[in-house]
Amino acid sequence: MNKASSRKVVVTRPEPGLSDTLARLRERGWHAMSCPVMVIQPAETLPLIEGDALVITSAQALPALAEQPKERLLLTVGEKTADRARQAGFTQVRAARGKREGLVALCRAHGLSGERVSFVCGCGWRGQAYSRTVADQLGARWVKGYQVQRASCLAKEAVQALSERDVEAICFYSAETVRAFLSLCPASLIAALPNVRAVCLSEAIAAEAREIVWREVCFGDPLAVLGSP
Repeated sequence: MNKASSRKVVVTRPEPGLSDTLARLRERGWHAMSCPVMVIQPAETLPLIEGDALVITSAQALPALAEQPKERLLLTVGEKTADRARQAGFTQVRAARGKREGLVALCRAHGLSGERVSFVCGCGWRGQAYSRTVADQLGARWVKGYQVQRASCLAKEAVQALSERDVEAICFYSAETVRAFLSLCPASLIAALPNVRAVCLSEAIAAEAREIVWREVCFGDPLAVLGSP
């Protein structure tokens, strides 16, 4: 039986971000469960990258940039990633709004293109190079900053709650986490998802989630969408 009043929320994102999201959901009264479906493997610290600017699309790339000059111009996607870059010591940080279009516009606004710009991004668990097409569009260099691996299984607490039809929502922060989560779900758990809300950070992620049936698919900041139980 579906427990419509469930206070349980499954969070699929990895660190950094997982612990903060869990804490904030719990502050709002949710029983937030950790269920990261991807494992991040940082690249070794990169040697000095020559050029005028660095570009990252995720804070996951920051450990690889530990030895880069902190006064180097660093462009990011989103203010949260920009804040983490500043916390890591970078002093010239600019954030793009949105995704690809905002990042391209920000680079062009700063007159940045060609090999004097380096995108330091990740490789997905299916082999895709994140933001490689954006780097190519600008004629920029692309450097691997981290590797994403799919988790070996779903967290036991989340599996049990889903099996008992006792989950209100699952939070997704990227299209890749949607794909990884579904690839780890046995048929018995897929059958439980029509009782669950898929809460997605963006419309593009929601489009990926709609490949299967949920009780509801919505998008926006998951903390704002969920509110309080």
